[in-house]
Amino acid sequence: MESRAELEGALRRGALINALGVVAKLGFPLLFLVTTWSLGSATTGVFALVFFAGEVLRGLAMGGYVDGVTLVASRDVARAPTVVRVALRSATALAALVALPVVLFADDLGAAFPAYPGLGPALALMGWSLPASAVLDVALAATKARLVMHWQVLVDGLVRPSGLVVAALLARDLHALMLGYLGVHLLAAGLALAALHRCFPLGSILAARGGAPELHRFALPQSLNLTLGRYQSRLDAWILGLFATPPSALAFYATGALLAGTLREVRIVFSTSLAPIAARHHAARDRAALEELLGRLAGWTTALTLPAMLALGLFHRELLVRIDPGYTGDTRFFLVLLVGPVASCALGLAGNLLSHCGHSRWSLANAVGISALNTALSLALVPTLGLLGAALGTAVATATLHVVQAVELRRLEGVRLRLPLRPLVGLALGTLALLGAGAPLAIRVLLFSAVVGVHALLVGVRLPTPVRS
Repeated sequence: MESRAELEGALRRGALINALGVVAKLGFPLLFLVTTWSLGSATTGVFALVFFAGEVLRGLAMGGYVDGVTLVASRDVARAPTVVRVALRSATALAALVALPVVLFADDLGAAFPAYPGLGPALALMGWSLPASAVLDVALAATKARLVMHWQVLVDGLVRPSGLVVAALLARDLHALMLGYLGVHLLAAGLALAALHRCFPLGSILAARGGAPELHRFALPQSLNLTLGRYQSRLDAWILGLFATPPSALAFYATGALLAGTLREVRIVFSTSLAPIAARHHAARDRAALEELLGRLAGWTTALTLPAMLALGLFHRELLVRIDPGYTGDTRFFLVLLVGPVASCALGLAGNLLSHCGHSRWSLANAVGISALNTALSLALVPTLGLLGAALGTAVATATLHVVQAVELRRLEGVRLRLPLRPLVGLALGTLALLGAGAPLAIRVLLFSAVVGVHALLVGVRLPTPVRS
């Protein structure tokens, strides 16, 4: 097993590489902007439903095997080719199984949303892409078992969103865009296999024998967990569609949700690199190392969140007008959408660590409860509050989930999430500053500069020592 210094070095390298991936993932909000500009907001509204459905189904079809192959192969490098073979075979088969009803019943589902023309054929093409997505996701996850992080960023963080943006620029209608969507996933799957070959020669994977029962025990509940997690984070768009929200308004909301969701990437910068390192510490039963690592990373993510949150919140009107200059509705929903990603950055690493320690069944129970809560809130709030109601339901459910995960991590693993005090003070000041989001631009610029300056002084050159909450 690697020394702690080697693991820390791998974490820093992985975090740096993933930080570049955050910039690349801005391609997803850009994709919706480009689609709106080139094909119109009504087409973008239909595409948003298909895109979000694809995210949820990717979690169901291969999400558990994606996380599982990284964890299991990291713990037992000698058996890694066998684990990778089992993960690829199982995820691809499950993806095909999930894709079959999507393709067969896509038209029926589209008919349930008459305000969204072309939804059925678009869902069918998305279904055909699922097996390629399984190969893409599992192959890239396997490379991380070797502490190689850059392929994930290059292929999934750069090639896939960039390819989809190009497809949106070239497409003349929704059908052409979805054909491009399918082609991009096939291309990315091929590149992912090439990356996998550099870490684990494909010949050794094909020649590997034996099973990986521990992989299945982890992956199946984790797939359901991820499915429900993505369901509750994308439920708002489908509930809006169910209540016949105009496609143009849904496109506006979906693009705003993706922009707000970029905040969550601050946590993902570190959580992606955390998986193989946490697996090694957990295998060594080094709880002190896990707690120290979690506290330090929580400090980093909280400190880095404030400037991004403040920029998005204070200048949201200038950002949103770029999405659809003709939109005249209420934009307060965007401020509410920031709550979930901020909670994710401050507390969400506890949920990642809970999963990395093998507690996929607890994660599944959390996902079931939070999904039910989000569904109930959305159904109650959307008919009367519209976009704001959808944002409120998602914000409350997401914040509740992260608090519950932190409590469970302490009870199950004895690992406390030590909330760093000084970045939290800066975050509180930033939240108060958002009360001035309706002020003139000059005042908002002064607010941003003042709060970020105070935050920098609080954090200092060195991030604070975590304190017990």
